[in-house]
Amino acid sequence: MWERLTSLEENLRDRTLGRIIAAIIPRWVHPNHITSLRIVLVGVAVALFLIGQPLEVQTNVLIAAALTDTIDGMLARSRKQASRTGAYLDHFSDWLVGGWMGILALTNGVLETGIVVLMITPQVLVTITDRIKASHLRFKDNKTRLLALVMGPANFRPNTVSRLQFVAVLAGFTMMLLSKTENYPALRKAGLVCLYAEVCLAWMLAIDGLIGIYYLLRRPHQGSGRPVIPD
Repeated sequence: MWERLTSLEENLRDRTLGRIIAAIIPRWVHPNHITSLRIVLVGVAVALFLIGQPLEVQTNVLIAAALTDTIDGMLARSRKQASRTGAYLDHFSDWLVGGWMGILALTNGVLETGIVVLMITPQVLVTITDRIKASHLRFKDNKTRLLALVMGPANFRPNTVSRLQFVAVLAGFTMMLLSKTENYPALRKAGLVCLYAEVCLAWMLAIDGLIGIYYLLRRPHQGSGRPVIPD
């Protein structure tokens, strides 16, 4: 079910925004360049935090970093430049953006630890099931296999639910930070709604992962083979 929904959603985005992005961005710009820019922007945001710059400036940099996530994937598919290295880099950069946004929200008193616990609990299950699935893939050497186990979900095609989950995280943290910088409490409530939606989506992924592991362990050879992300 998720595969069909993901294909429909992905094709719709690629036919609309994907073509525009591919036409605007120069050919010499590789999708990994955009992903790397996201990592750099997070580093800038961390540096701004350390030197005591206003939260508004830090938030704007992180918003710019989050927006780049809408570009690299579509560009990679439209130019047939998808690779496992790019998938790993994208996964790592996404964690950096979401993680630092969450830390800022916590340190600025707009995010409570209770909601963080609710978010982490299903994500732990998702992380475990992703690593189990990755362990059933075949790789050319032990070093590549170890990296695949570390990166987990980056070895597989992200589905629509996981994308919605990440959008909910970024939207929730962004609105919470903006509620602080703009002094608009209603934004914090909207951010909380997004984070609670993320919790529900995370549980959907966790349950789906557990079901997948059940069938994988019953038919172990079905999970073998190369990852869906090209080398």
